Amino acid sequence: MPLYQLFAIAKPQVPLSALAVAMKKVGTAVFKAGGVVTEIRSYGKTDLAYKLKTQTGKYGSGQMFQLNFLVRPTTLNDINHDLKVNEDVLRWVVLKEKQYITLPRTVKELRRLEEDVEEFESNPFPPLPEYETDSDEDISDKDISDEDQAVLLKDTLRLD
Repeated sequence: MPLYQLFAIAKPQVPLSALAVAMKKVGTAVFKAGGVVTEIRSYGKTDLAYKLKTQTGKYGSGQMFQLNFLVRPTTLNDINHDLKVNEDVLRWVVLKEKQYITLPRTVKELRRLEEDVEEFESNPFPPLPEYETDSDEDISDKDISDEDQAVLLKDTLRLD
């Protein structure tokens, strides 16, 4: 069974529960066909490069999500049908992953790869580099107010 990646854009006003239902339908179709879902990602609401025109209107933003799955190619017709019938999904594309691993072409590349593997096996978690700070003071979470922590968290997670 080949590995596929499904990228889809849903209407921006769709609640997360409805988006989860759409992803669950695809996952159920994969499971019924004997496949496996390997990854599910939601990228949230994003602005699109251009407006998508559908029968229900024009959309300049949308909620993006991705599903990676292993399934027989014949199941893609069912998945495409489920997405076509769903009015909340604006666009989607299913991409097939390459199934082969690039092997080294020369003995020199093979030796370099073997050295990298040996280095990783000897030290899989190398120490992190130490960074210098502008001051000698030790900053802990206690020094940061709750509001500042919320702002930092919001900026880190890019919450709107």
